[in-house]
Amino acid sequence: MLIIDHCVETKAQPQTVWSFYQDASSWPQWDKEVEYANLFGPFQAGTKGELKPVGGPKVQFELLQVEPFKIFSDISYLPLGTIFFTHTLEKTTNGTKICHKVEMGGLLKYFWAFVIGRNIKKHLPAAMQKLTEFAEKKEFNEKK
Repeated sequence: MLIIDHCVETKAQPQTVWSFYQDASSWPQWDKEVEYANLFGPFQAGTKGELKPVGGPKVQFELLQVEPFKIFSDISYLPLGTIFFTHTLEKTTNGTKICHKVEMGGLLKYFWAFVIGRNIKKHLPAAMQKLTEFAEKKEFNEKK
C-alpha cells in the first residue's frame, strides 16, 4: 500500500476536534478539497456516506472503526482500488496530537496514487492546520 501521513498539534481538546469529525457536512469548511460530504446514519462503524472531492467524481465511503475522541477510520471504493483513511487523536499535556493517514490499495493503487494521492498529499497539511484553527476557535468562543 502507498501511504501518506501527517500529524499536527493543537491546543484544543480531543472532544472538540472530534465534533468536527462527526459532522461530515462540516468537512468542506476545514478541508477545501472536499466539495461536500454526507453521512447516511450515525457516526459509528458500518455507516456509509458520500463525499465529492473538488473537481472529482462522487465517492462512496464506509466508516470502519469509530472510538470516540480517539480514532475513526473509513474506506472509499474506487474502480480496482481503495483509499483507507485513519484519523487519530492523542491527548497531550497541551491539547491534542492529530494524525491523518491515507493508504492506497488495490490493483490500480499506483494509478490512484498519481491521480488522487498526490493531491491529497499536497493539501493534507493545510486541511489539518485549518481543522486545528477551527477547533481552537470553537473552544475559545465556548469559554466566553
